[in-house]
Parts: sequence; structure tokens; C-alpha cells
Amino acid sequence: MSGKTIASTEKKPLSELTKTTPKDRIAECVASMDHEAALIKRTIGIKKGTVLDAGCGGAYIDIALAQNKDLDFILLDPAHKAAKAAEENMKAFGYGSRAQVICGSEQEIPLKDNTVDYVISTSSIGYWHNAQKGLEECYRVVKPGGKIFVSDISWDSYRDYFGMLKQSEIEYFSVHNEQDDMWIEICKKESKKGEK
Repeated sequence: MSGKTIASTEKKPLSELTKTTPKDRIAECVASMDHEAALIKRTIGIKKGTVLDAGCGGAYIDIALAQNKDLDFILLDPAHKAAKAAEENMKAFGYGSRAQVICGSEQEIPLKDNTVDYVISTSSIGYWHNAQKGLEECYRVVKPGGKIFVSDISWDSYRDYFGMLKQSEIEYFSVHNEQDDMWIEICKKESKKGEK
């Protein structure tokens, strides 16, 4: 049988893997986030403004989203190594001037109320000591009319996210389940004139 090989499942030898640069390896991680980035864009309509990534890790999702030049980023992670990696990765891809990196906890986000347009958190809520407090903090810092997207909650099945949200002061939320993805969407109601 003749023809072109379109894809191969052949494993690369270790010597091949070490030929790649750190930026190449980061680019592969970013490419693996394309599905998640598309889900975020579709779910919360992320277009322009400031995005807080609570539990940013290496900022791979942020690099995927940063192709939109109308977005700036605040990258928050409690681990010094992760915060440093996020900063280095954003700089390596030319987005360093659009990113502020903070080493801090989701339980006590060091921002003023109503600061950011969007909050995202992918693959980190399962590590939050107090998920309800973290969600309330995300809600506190998002501006009225802003939206929050928290994903990868399905593997953390021991937590009742729906119950947590009902007990909080968060008014508008939904928990979604689509194929292998499960996520929380929160909208902060815009204040009407005269309302506080």
C-alpha cells in the first residue's frame, strides 16, 4: 500500500525530545489549550478588557487567549515557581507587557472590588483549600457585567459546587456539562442607576 503518512503514533526517542527548545515545548502546551480557549470565548464572550487567571500555572491558556490584542492579563498563582514560569512564558511569546503577575491566593485575591472584566480558572479549583471562598473572591473582583469561567470541576466530584454557589451571595451562575468538559459560568449583574 502506498501513500503519505498523515499521523504517526511512533514514540520519539529521548534524544529527539531534547532537541526541542523550551519555547517549542511551551508552544505545544499552548496548542493543547486551543479547545479550552475556544470554550472560554464561546461561554463568556471574552473580547476585550482585563482577564484575571486565578491559578494561572504556566499561563498556557493566557498565551492562547493573548492572540486577542484587546486583552490584558493579571496572572495569580500561590506557587512562586508557577508565577515565575507564567511571567517568563508570557515574555517569551511577546505578551509580557500585557501581563501583571501576582504570587497570591485565590482565597484572598489582592485586588480591589470590581477590578477585572473576566476571571478564568482552568484546572486549579480542585487545589483550592476553600473553593467557596475562592469563588466568592473571584466574584468580588469582577466588575458588574463581568463574567467568570471555572473549568475542570468534573474530576473534583467530592465537592458540591452547585451547593456552594447557592450558599454564596453569587446570584447568577450555571454549572455546565458537555461531553468530557464540566465548568461553572458566573455572571455579575450590572448595577442599575441608583443601586449600590
